[in-house]
Amino acid sequence: MGQEVSCFIGQPCSIQKIKGVRLIEGDRITAQAFCGDIFILDGLPGDGIARSTDGHNFEFDDPTWSLATTAGISRLCWCRHSVHDGSSCAKGPDFISQLGWFVSIGPSSEQSFVCRLGEHCTVNIKGIGLDMGDRIMAFDDCDSHQQRLVHSSLERPLYSCTSSGVYDLGTLDLQSRPARLELCWCPSQGSQGCSKPQNFGAVAAELFIRCPLGYFTAMILGEERCLPCALGSFCPAQGAGTIVQCPAFATTKQDGASQESQCECLSGYRYDLVQKRCVSCSQGRFKQNVSNDVECSGECPAATTSTRGAKGIQDCFCKEGFDNLNTLPGQFDCSAPFTASAFLKFQSNDNRGDDVAKSHHTYRTDITLEIPIASEEMTPVMNARLQAALEELLNFDDTSDKIGSAVLLSTDG
Repeated sequence: MGQEVSCFIGQPCSIQKIKGVRLIEGDRITAQAFCGDIFILDGLPGDGIARSTDGHNFEFDDPTWSLATTAGISRLCWCRHSVHDGSSCAKGPDFISQLGWFVSIGPSSEQSFVCRLGEHCTVNIKGIGLDMGDRIMAFDDCDSHQQRLVHSSLERPLYSCTSSGVYDLGTLDLQSRPARLELCWCPSQGSQGCSKPQNFGAVAAELFIRCPLGYFTAMILGEERCLPCALGSFCPAQGAGTIVQCPAFATTKQDGASQESQCECLSGYRYDLVQKRCVSCSQGRFKQNVSNDVECSGECPAATTSTRGAKGIQDCFCKEGFDNLNTLPGQFDCSAPFTASAFLKFQSNDNRGDDVAKSHHTYRTDITLEIPIASEEMTPVMNARLQAALEELLNFDDTSDKIGSAVLLSTDG
């Protein structure tokens, strides 16, 4: 009644050295929640019934099958096969005698972990009877031992337990891809060792390798890859492919933002604490950087202004009625315009060919024009410009007709 036998999950299982009186060949043993229950423990090798050739040692019908039960303790139940009393020992209710306890050693079921690319990954495996020398390997699944999707970030195939149930998988390579893997367990005390993939037959946990925060999942050439969220957006959910745009007139300072607080107001916009949003700089003010400053600290120089949303001094310009005398970018010398009166002398040269005497006609007239100029010092320049402009306006022939002079006679400030 007090006997205890154990098997490792994922390993071949046999029941050895059962003690008792008058045990004989043909006796059978199984594991149940309660002896005589209708159900035999799910996951036992073969049909779940171990048969003895000598009354003390019991083998399941296929000794190569591995134990696939969940980790835990069940009752060890005995039955004597007899053709005389009709006991076939083929189903649960036939096993009414309890010999002791059956312990399934291994990881607990339904464990899962999430690790992110670019970050250090550790898992803490829980279970029954786990030992510090146990190992795990990563496979697509523990049944097939396929390693098609074994992650390139897992630098070594085996991971010794560094403390009770804790395994260190190292830092996952950011350039690798997201995946769903199974961590498969091998006991250090197993009879077959842990040198071959087939020795790792028990599912210790599911491992979900996800994109880090600030990244989203994209399909590239048929494979999932992690890409950073672009400027102006953030990715709050790890690996879910969710891309959220920053609020209006806001952006991020670099790729890979993971939360809305990383969105800041664009150049030319400030953060309004009352409206809780980005608003444009007022006329005459500017803001050069991307930030959540509540004021636009830049101010256009005297006699200049700007439209709303100015990003820098280059967006400033002289106010209406003023001209900028400084031609350097971002510099201003805004002055009120002058007016001047002009005396014009027109001369027309009429060329009629060699056989016709040339005639020269000069016409003089006084025309008063109100011409805005920047300053009195600009008078010589304006004389030349005025003459050229009038010749173009009157459609004079460059080789004959011309304006003899166009002189600004006086200026009034």
